[in-house]
Amino acid sequence: AQENSDAAFALVDYSIGGGEPGLQLLQAMEDVDLALPSILVSVFPKVSFVAEATSRGAASILVRPVNHSLIEQAVGRAIEFRPALALRRQIRCHAKRLSELTERERNILKLAVDGWPNKRIAALLDVSVKTIERSRKFAYQKLKVRSSAEMARVVTLGSIEKTLWPAVSVIGPLPSASPEPHIAPLTPTVLPPHFVR
Repeated sequence: AQENSDAAFALVDYSIGGGEPGLQLLQAMEDVDLALPSILVSVFPKVSFVAEATSRGAASILVRPVNHSLIEQAVGRAIEFRPALALRRQIRCHAKRLSELTERERNILKLAVDGWPNKRIAALLDVSVKTIERSRKFAYQKLKVRSSAEMARVVTLGSIEKTLWPAVSVIGPLPSASPEPHIAPLTPTVLPPHFVR
């Protein structure tokens, strides 16, 4: 996987080798921060595998046999999914940086994002203003930001990571699912062969 790829999506047959190569490819793409939605093809994926694949950027999962119409649908969804995937990767990056902060640094930055000046934060935490300034400086270095505006963006986006993409969206019924299809655009999907005829 290349970091500066012009590709719109990746098409992966993960039914070979029990699915592990497909997950390894998605992990490699994630490791180099490649926001490239994937279309995965399988004989029939397990729900746990679908969840894992979508958490790593799979836009669609096609169940064999696959026809031209299903591939066109999956390609369209993958292309639509790319901006959302790029945003999700950015949010995850910010969340990871936030997790490296100490509890004190996180609390100080949350108060700063809420508009509290250093003097008021110092009074609330019963520490000196210099301590607050030093804590903010270290936090800015860990977050790789240089301004309050950049810091507010990282804190805000990084804090919402667990609220976005909490579940797998499905198009068409899976064996234990309801027979009514559920359609959710710009979210990972499973496309069984019997959904489109």
